[in-house]
Amino acid sequence: RRVNQRLMLSGVSIDDIDSTYISPDVQIGQDTVIKPNTTILGKSVIGEACTIGPNVNLNNVEVGNDSEVLFADLSDVKIENAAKVGPFVEKHGK
Repeated sequence: RRVNQRLMLSGVSIDDIDSTYISPDVQIGQDTVIKPNTTILGKSVIGEACTIGPNVNLNNVEVGNDSEVLFADLSDVKIENAAKVGPFVEKHGK
């Protein structure tokens, strides 16, 4: 909960802090919106002005600016700027 509050103070919008889990090492850019039922773990880096969720699990994922990820389970992948990923995507590995 402290991580979520810290991120919200830095310009990240979290729609439902009770269903959003974010590791302390995660970095998220300003103007990004995190939707309900989202988990972001590891050393994930989310760019600015992104929409993540709902129903997303990210682990060690890099997401470029202005990207959208929804209904996805991803780990150890890189998503470019202005990309749209999902719905219903699963990808693990480099």
